[in-house]
Amino acid sequence: MQQELEWKSIPVGVRFISEEVCSASSGVVFARFNNGVLDGEYMVTLSHLTKEQLTKYRIYVTGRDLIKEEDVYWHPAAVDFHSSVVRGSNGGSAGGALANFVKDLLAQDFITVPGGHSLAERDFDVSVVGLRLARTRLADVFPLSEADTVEFGEADEQSSIAVEAFPFSFTNPLIFNKFCSFGTVISKVSMGGVFVGYLSDVKYLENSAGAQVKISRSPKSLGLLMGALRKKNGDGEFAFILPWSQMSHILDMNRISIPWQVSAASPTENSFSKCSVFPVVVSDKSSSAWGSCVYLGDSVFASNFHVVESYVKNRRRVSCSIKLSRQLSIRISQEDEIFVPFKSVDLAYIKLRRESSARSATAGLVSPSIDYDYEIGDSVSAIGYGLYYNESLVSPLQTIGHVLAKHKSRLFEDSAELSTTLIATSSSCWNGSSGGALISRGTGALIGLICSNIEVALPEPMVSQENKIEKVPSFTFAIPIEVIAQGLQLCSKDSSLRRMNPHIEKMWTVTPYHNDIIVEKVKL
Repeated sequence: MQQELEWKSIPVGVRFISEEVCSASSGVVFARFNNGVLDGEYMVTLSHLTKEQLTKYRIYVTGRDLIKEEDVYWHPAAVDFHSSVVRGSNGGSAGGALANFVKDLLAQDFITVPGGHSLAERDFDVSVVGLRLARTRLADVFPLSEADTVEFGEADEQSSIAVEAFPFSFTNPLIFNKFCSFGTVISKVSMGGVFVGYLSDVKYLENSAGAQVKISRSPKSLGLLMGALRKKNGDGEFAFILPWSQMSHILDMNRISIPWQVSAASPTENSFSKCSVFPVVVSDKSSSAWGSCVYLGDSVFASNFHVVESYVKNRRRVSCSIKLSRQLSIRISQEDEIFVPFKSVDLAYIKLRRESSARSATAGLVSPSIDYDYEIGDSVSAIGYGLYYNESLVSPLQTIGHVLAKHKSRLFEDSAELSTTLIATSSSCWNGSSGGALISRGTGALIGLICSNIEVALPEPMVSQENKIEKVPSFTFAIPIEVIAQGLQLCSKDSSLRRMNPHIEKMWTVTPYHNDIIVEKVKL
């Protein structure tokens, strides 16, 4: 009789309790059925605790089916296996690549959550932990035959994902059980040719480490949520998903042979997002910073002025380079031209001289298509090098959102018609995304240039002397393609011939310039 294997999964919550400390994570129960008969049951999670540390904890497990009205039943559990992904003897290059990636982030002032590792603590590790119930089988507690069918594989960038977790375990598991958080794969990270894992814009919630991550509204499982990689200064964070490929050697050693498959590259992947958005690196002897730029064609790149401002003001002591690939970097020289057509709009154009243009041609640059017919509510992608940059990767982050608003006004004092002069989008962006592309997902065309995040005042009870404003990564202003096109035309003309509408500068600094008119009933 031919075997017909089917895998099913149930999300669980896990508590670790000792005399001094209580902590928690999420996890997943897997059941394997052979021709409809259960022939394997497993429970796994991820942990930043060492094997020795775990021996000091009592472990308890619950699931949605163990919650009856106001009662949450926690079953004692024991460790079946504990294997380091980074230091395991069978981890090989995969574990080393993961460690190198995380250490590179730690060197750029990130910390890992949970775990709290920083640059001063170069002992980052994460382990796959297999659990079993201490007193009975999983099948005696969980309705495995009724669980959700699951398949194991990989995801493409910009895939929508769902995290099935038990966050805030000690707050209220009645509410936060099989809690789903949604987000997007913003990057597939490889180090030295080894696939390390996924970065996502999904918000990491406390006690969610170890949760299963799936393609949204799909049975495909990508891996387990390792946690968050968070910037110390509060600029932002990424969620990191550990793929099954990083854990397969550990699971195989412990007789859990999941049938995960490597997926082919997506046929719908937007080639523009890979070929025409590049990092701009500005450096002096003591420091280095970066932003993003978009290739427009005819040896011209567009970026924000603030990205190249220090170079423009001091070309002798500051260097500026566009990194086109791992092997090819164009250093901007005195002979290259930088145009800033509008003082009120954070926009600059870099036009390469003939020699640099010839070198850049070898990178296979693609001029973008242009779309002026975008509307509020349209799905868009923001593409740039936000929050994290590694010269050996040179791959932009790609986030998904919508056009939230279009503001129309007269761009010049002598303009006869209104045109779009500002776009607001919900695509997540961070420091370093500035100068990146805003792309219509419907047409794949360029509609704007990422400019800045919105900073909002915190509500009064949350205000402190140190922190009165909050930066919102998912609320971003972008320079519309209409303004980019007008500015490009002025680069070849005398821009002083046209005066910009003075309200534009106020609009970009969110300074009120409107008139409030109260409409009252007219007395006869």
